[in-house]
Amino acid sequence: MVYLFLLFSLPAYYASATLTSVNFPFVLVILALALLATFDPWYRAIVEARPHVRYVFLVVSTFAALALALPLVRVPAYASLLLSAWISVFALAPAILRARGWRLRRALGVAGALAFGAAAFVGLFPALIPPVPLSLSRAVLARSLDGLEPMGSVGSPIAAADLRKLGSVVAYTAIYAPQGVSQGVVHVWRRDGAVVNVVPLTPVEGGRREGFRTFSRKSVFPADPAGRWSVDVMTTSGQLIGRLRFRVEGSVDLPAR
Repeated sequence: MVYLFLLFSLPAYYASATLTSVNFPFVLVILALALLATFDPWYRAIVEARPHVRYVFLVVSTFAALALALPLVRVPAYASLLLSAWISVFALAPAILRARGWRLRRALGVAGALAFGAAAFVGLFPALIPPVPLSLSRAVLARSLDGLEPMGSVGSPIAAADLRKLGSVVAYTAIYAPQGVSQGVVHVWRRDGAVVNVVPLTPVEGGRREGFRTFSRKSVFPADPAGRWSVDVMTTSGQLIGRLRFRVEGSVDLPAR
């Protein structure tokens, strides 16, 4: 059963993760567990022989499957994270009861406390988990929009003088989400890692084959706009869906923000 959880979860987490972000290590954890579950001699030697490792294996696998599945039945994404963490740890109550020989009430109390701790950790650090089942299906830096389609792709690097001539650029992103999923999102504009703007967007509504199309426009840049720019597409709870990058070279006097 755990093996099926991992196979079910891995492609979705890989699609949702961003390679250069803090959420990608979670994909590597899922991959490592899937490999262990695939090769039975390894699983027996590394996992089955060590009860504590087996419990961690079970908790992570169950959490990954629930965090993916709950949004599909219209549980809000952030609540899905908290519930998944709580359920996956509380499910260890029978194992605690058997291993410690405690009374049922005490085992349930300890399991509940551990479960609340796991939920609190995930709630404080949601950025560590890819935002399944959401994924970024398209990201374009454009000159303008025609309806909801980007017009005139802007390449990278772009000269500061050319940026001044354009006057503004549009970050166009299409977010894939399954039918029934609804999620608030924002565009976070950064320059050399520092936040410049946070732009709230229309909440994503799942079920569109081409992805839910969103955009934000930036028309005011610093006097010296040179640097590495990015637009992070994030959930309102702090999970990174994807990232659009571009670089500005040279310097030119632009109206200061």
